[in-house]
Amino acid sequence: GLLLIKETGAETIALKSLCEEVTTPQLYLNGQMVDPAAVTKLLSDKDAEVRYEAAQSLMWNDDASTELGLSVLRKGLDDRDPRVRFRVVETLLRYPKTRDLGISAVLDGLAADNYYAQKWAAYALFDIAALSKKGDLGKRKGEIIKALKRHITDHNPYARYISSIVLAAIDPASRSTAIPVFISGLSVNQDYGQDQAVRLFEEIAPDV
Repeated sequence: GLLLIKETGAETIALKSLCEEVTTPQLYLNGQMVDPAAVTKLLSDKDAEVRYEAAQSLMWNDDASTELGLSVLRKGLDDRDPRVRFRVVETLLRYPKTRDLGISAVLDGLAADNYYAQKWAAYALFDIAALSKKGDLGKRKGEIIKALKRHITDHNPYARYISSIVLAAIDPASRSTAIPVFISGLSVNQDYGQDQAVRLFEEIAPDV
């Protein structure tokens, strides 16, 4: 069956086998047929690393946008580990039919009263910026801009600095306010998604 693995020191440990023989209903993961119930079960595992890998296994799977895949992803959205939710959100944002759900999850994460929930939601904003560049935010763009304007003064540095550069990227009218916030974050000796943020800044710099 399909194995989910994690690194532990120098050893690679096989954590789980998703399936041996699969009957309907079916879901394809990484080119292999698996039972959605098996993936759902892994998303309930007590080990956060197992749940994280299970969520990640769905990321580049076209069947994740089907009803079967969506039922599995919905369970991942409720995971207690923000990293698992982040992987699920990334997948939801990839598909038009699940994008609204993904956007809502990002905005909810940014507004959460939890440092790590905000941190991982902020990282998902880079996916929001990429969607905006392709014109794929639709009617949600105005709502996202309003949220980002609130979060550029957030106490959470991830929410504050990443919101500022993404706001500058998707809303040129806000750049005079957003870019100084972003630049102030560059002087802080922390990794607030700086590699992605700097690349995003370089993309818009000629227009600033």
